[in-house]
Amino acid sequence: MACGHEPDLTGFLADWLAAGGDLYLPVFDRTTGVYGLAAVTDLSAQLVIGHYAIREPLPELPKIHPPYGKDLVNAWLIPGVAFTRDGRRLGRGAGFYDRLLAGADGAKIGVANDCQIVEAMPTSPHDIRMDMLVTESQVIVCE
Repeated sequence: MACGHEPDLTGFLADWLAAGGDLYLPVFDRTTGVYGLAAVTDLSAQLVIGHYAIREPLPELPKIHPPYGKDLVNAWLIPGVAFTRDGRRLGRGAGFYDRLLAGADGAKIGVANDCQIVEAMPTSPHDIRMDMLVTESQVIVCE
């Protein structure tokens, strides 16, 4: 779910659920200090303000943890602070999404505003690259 100035996909996600799609959202596990995923079927009833003041699934919903096969998750919608056209992603520095996506199958799609697409940025070996970027005006297939 959107945080700060990130694109708000709530309407899209609600439409996805209404069309019968499966939706898994990140939920912070305070005992392990990492994010897992929880299946959500109702955005208005099953989300609360969670870790980092981001809306996330109710803590009592069953959680799943990596690795995630393509049979479970076909596509990932990933926020970030900045992205490059070749798929590098700058997060908030804690590596939560890199750990969440480690070994994950499925298309990794960075969701951003046009102003978040930058020419270059440093990366680390553990950084997970995006396969595609989507902004309000463009779709970029990463090299």
